This record gives sequence, C-alpha cells and structure tokens, in this order.
Amino acid sequence: MMHTFTKRILLSFAALFALVQVSLAQQRVFVLELRDEVHFSAARYFSRGFAAAQAAEADLVIVHLDTYGGRVDYADTIRGLILNSTIPTAVFIDLNAGSAGALISLACDSIYMAPGASIGAATVVDEAGEKAIDKYQSYWRGVMRATAEAGGRDPKIAEKMVDQDLEIEGLSPRGQVITFTTADAIAHGYCEGTKRNITEVAAACGYDHPEIVYYQGSVADRVIDVLMQPTVSGILLVLMFAGIFFELKTAGHGKGAVVGLLAAFLFFVPHYISGLAESWEVAVFVLGAVLLALELFVIPGFGVAGVLGIVFTVTGVTVALLENTGTDFGYVSVGDALRALAMTLVLLCTAIVLVIWAAKWLVSSNVAHPIVDQTVLDKEGGYTTLRKDFAELVGVEGEAFTDLRPVGHIHIDGKQYDAEAGEGYISKGERVLVERLKGVHLIVKKLATT
Repeated sequence: MMHTFTKRILLSFAALFALVQVSLAQQRVFVLELRDEVHFSAARYFSRGFAAAQAAEADLVIVHLDTYGGRVDYADTIRGLILNSTIPTAVFIDLNAGSAGALISLACDSIYMAPGASIGAATVVDEAGEKAIDKYQSYWRGVMRATAEAGGRDPKIAEKMVDQDLEIEGLSPRGQVITFTTADAIAHGYCEGTKRNITEVAAACGYDHPEIVYYQGSVADRVIDVLMQPTVSGILLVLMFAGIFFELKTAGHGKGAVVGLLAAFLFFVPHYISGLAESWEVAVFVLGAVLLALELFVIPGFGVAGVLGIVFTVTGVTVALLENTGTDFGYVSVGDALRALAMTLVLLCTAIVLVIWAAKWLVSSNVAHPIVDQTVLDKEGGYTTLRKDFAELVGVEGEAFTDLRPVGHIHIDGKQYDAEAGEGYISKGERVLVERLKGVHLIVKKLATT
C-alpha cells in the first residue's frame, strides 16, 4: 500500500515537472526591430524573421518600432506578413510610428507605446516630400481602413491619419491629419497601454519570464546589407566598368573580364534578392555584356554591337538603381531617373580615368606582375623602338607575331614591332602590310591570301 502511494506521488511530481518544462519551452518571444526607414531591406528582414519565428515555434512576435515611415509598398509587404502570421503579434512603439510605421503598427494584434511616443501622420508623399496624387491617397486610405478594421479599431481614425480633408467631429477638424500621443492612442483604442521596454510588453501579453530572441538575420542577410550600402555599390560599379573598359583596351586579355563580371555579380545579386533589381533589368545588363563580348571576340572593329552593348549596360545599371516595381515606375520621378543616370555616367567616367591612370602605373610596378607583362623588350630579343627611320617601314610587308585585337606585335625582317590593326582583327601568322604610323604603333592591314 505504501509502495503504491509513493509511486503515485513520484508520478505526480514527474507529470508536474513535465508540465513546467512544456510551459517554459513555450515561453519564447521573437523580437523584430525596425528602427530605420521602411525600405526593401526591412521587408526582406521581416520575411526572414517571421519564417525564423515560425521555425522556432515562437509564441509571440514583438515588433520593436521607431520610424518616421518610408516606402508604402514595402510597408504593405510587412503588413501582409503580420496579418497572415499564425503567431500572435504586438508592436512596441519606442518613439515614432509615423506614416508607413503607423500601418505596420495597426497590423499587429496589440499596440503598446512608450511614454512620449506618437503614431499617425500617414499621408502619402513623393520623393520631394509633397503630397502624392489622389490616386495613391485613396488607395492608402483603403489600406489603412482595412487594417484598422482587421484589428477591431475605428477605421475612420485610420483614414483621418491619411486624409486631412476628412473630419471626425469632436476629434479632428478638416485641414489636419491625426497624430496620436500615447495618451490619445489609449483613449481612442489605438494602444493597449504604456510600456517602457520589451520585457514589459511581453509580460502584458502574458509572458512573465520568456526567452526573448532578438532576430538578427543570417550571415548572408548581413552580407547583402553591406553590399547594398551606397558606398559599396558605387565601388562595385566602378570596378565593373573598369573591368569592362580594361578588357576592351587589352582586346580579350581576360583579366578585366573577370574583375568586371565578379563586380557585376556582387552588385546585381544583392539587388535582385532584395527586390530592387528586376529580372528584366538584369537581362538588359547581361544583353549589353553579351553584345560587348561579341564586339570584342567575334565582330571586327567597333560598331553597332559595341555601341548597343554600352547603351544596354548603362541602362541596366541605371534602372537597377531605381526603386520601381516590375515595369511600374509610378514611384520614380523624373528627377530620380536623371540622378540615377548621372550617377551611372559619373561612375563610368571614374572607371575610365582609373584604368588610364592605373595603366601608366602598372607598367612600371612590380606589384602588377601578374597583370602586366613585365618582359624587357630589349634589342637582343628582337625588339626595337620608334625611330625616324620608322617612316621607311610604311609599305613594307610583315607577319603578325600575335593576334591583333586590335593591338599586338608583328615581325618585319626578324624584328618585332608594336602594331595595330587599322580595320578588324588580324590573327597570328597572317601577312600584313604597314599602312602608316600612329605614335609608337605601326598601323597595318591584313594582306589578302592567294
């Protein structure tokens, strides 16, 4: 009898211990931080964050918010993630929930605000800070209204945060949009209470001793964020253009192409993953690169393919810098497009100047040994320099010692000379005729074979 009683006590303790373990295991709160402008990186961060919270079986997601707003399309993406979440959500407005931040806040199940915080002023503005056309205002009013209704909040107040022409008697007259303080938001059902930190918000949601996980994103996310920084993107574009220009100047040497393609990869892939570069924009750039390759290796001279290659390459980079959605440039002003084009052209010119400067430095630098041929062109090796009697070589036949694409070397009477094909490309071993002089180069043409 005593044995049975003891066994039951032990089983009860085991069951209680298991219950406590389960309870503690469920006390997991994920925190997603938005303390900057709402843009593409924020949308990607929230998408990954909610997926991580789902995988970790989190019981609550708290959005730690302090933003004046940002792109409404990316805010709408975040709104969709919150509304579709199977995990309860709460927002802690640390200071500001302006414009796009107000929409994100309304999408959460619960809203908590710090003392002195504010929410509202959600009028859609353009890049110049001016009120956007009514088409966008109307759509945004509908989004705000629907989001407020989904959370059981007064939809008229949400609309009034957008449209100053509306009027809510006794609350807000015509001519101004609503911006609530913490006390105002509580009074009108737009805030559940005042809290000072994440721990207090978690406790208000029923989690007194939770495991709080601040989602930081993956290493790949952080690398992408670094590559997306304007300074880094600018450096990558300079390297990309420099590589292309170097390849054109060295006529298929290969090293410039490697640098250019690697820089293009590091520029376009993060932009594509982030949704800033569309598939067609990448395709335009690739088409330009293909046309330049055809001009370099297949088509003699520099003609239509080369010009179109440059145009498509510059166009691909320019549109990748714009924040359009698909082929919709509704949020892109003419000023934005001109600034992006000007930036691309400036970076292109910078790359050209850099290559010209580097070429002069690399020729005499031992550091550049893997890149620049450091072979001494001495007389014993069959080389010669430009002399007055070079004029005597005009009209003389020789043989291409290397491919001329368009520059290379030729042999005349056992001596080696720098030469440039006057038209098209000339393959190694072909007979050539010196037409004229150009600096240190002999301009030659290919002789017809019989």
